[in-house]
Amino acid sequence: MMRSKTASEKNVWELSLERTRRIYDLHDNVIVSFSGGKDSTAVLNVTLEVAKERDALPVDVLFYDEEVCAPLTIDYVRRVADRDDVNMTWLAIPIMHRNACSTREPYWYPWAPESKALWVRDMPPDAITTTKGFKRGTIADHSPGYLTDRYNGTVAAVLGIRADESLIRRRGVTSRREDNYVTASSNPVVSYAKPIYDWSTADVWTAPKIHGWDYNRSYDLMDKAGISPSSQRVAPPFGEQPMASLWMWAQCWPELWDKMIERVDGAAAAARYARTQVYGGGSKTRPPRGMSWEQGIEYYLAKHPPNIQTWAARRIRGFIKVHFRDTTDPIPDVAAHPKTGLSWTMLMKTAMQGDLKARNDPRMRMGK
Repeated sequence: MMRSKTASEKNVWELSLERTRRIYDLHDNVIVSFSGGKDSTAVLNVTLEVAKERDALPVDVLFYDEEVCAPLTIDYVRRVADRDDVNMTWLAIPIMHRNACSTREPYWYPWAPESKALWVRDMPPDAITTTKGFKRGTIADHSPGYLTDRYNGTVAAVLGIRADESLIRRRGVTSRREDNYVTASSNPVVSYAKPIYDWSTADVWTAPKIHGWDYNRSYDLMDKAGISPSSQRVAPPFGEQPMASLWMWAQCWPELWDKMIERVDGAAAAARYARTQVYGGGSKTRPPRGMSWEQGIEYYLAKHPPNIQTWAARRIRGFIKVHFRDTTDPIPDVAAHPKTGLSWTMLMKTAMQGDLKARNDPRMRMGK
């Protein structure tokens, strides 16, 4: 049970404890980035175990409140915040999030003051609503500077990132021969640590049962809705991949859903069509009638704002260049090329979705 995917005789629980001890050895400060999800639950409890060994309780925990959170998620985060062995910072600031539901409004900002009338929840009374020098950007843009201002010395932001969650994440932590679980951030004194990177979805759900951990009861509703454990997510569902589960929010939290479709442009349409060709989903992605693949790609690129057009077009050109560098074979329509992983279908999906998080990558399809 909870056996590592490596050849090690130790299981993933033991390995994650060893890594976390090493994280404490290497850094002056350790803070857990917590979302209320299953992976951050696992990494929080691993960190608490090591902090208890070292008489380093309470553990500092950072929670970015993303506004569109299920009631049971907020209940769970509140329980964690109330623990004696946790010191939580609750941030409710307008961090930039991708909105793949709409080409008209490709980003949305939780807790944005100008959208207050549309907020899906009341502002938590104890939340921090502004930080030093705040500029609207992603969590990755904000977190390193925020942690540097808050702490003296080196900082490890401990993340519940698992390679099992996606091929891109797998590549990020297995691209070196050594155990690659600490990586640099944009700030030289802040590192990202991923001590549970080799846990499987089964491991994440076995551990709470073995150790008696509290967890987010939103997952119980998802089980009842028939959603498989590997597809269950509690983060806002408006990005390219997450919006395929928008229907789940409408079914599990109908009152919240009524507010979500007003809050984020295109959410209602995406709930109906995210798994179809309309949003680049499904297996039958084709160019519009009468267009070639190249013409179809240009057609869909033109629907995005200029910055997303530029980003997606650059990625598509790069994929094509690499393909013809490695082979003289034509790009297949649907099936991934056996050497490069490329297909016109994948290029079309990149054009349709914008792919700002760079999740479409033919190399991933080859396991590279």
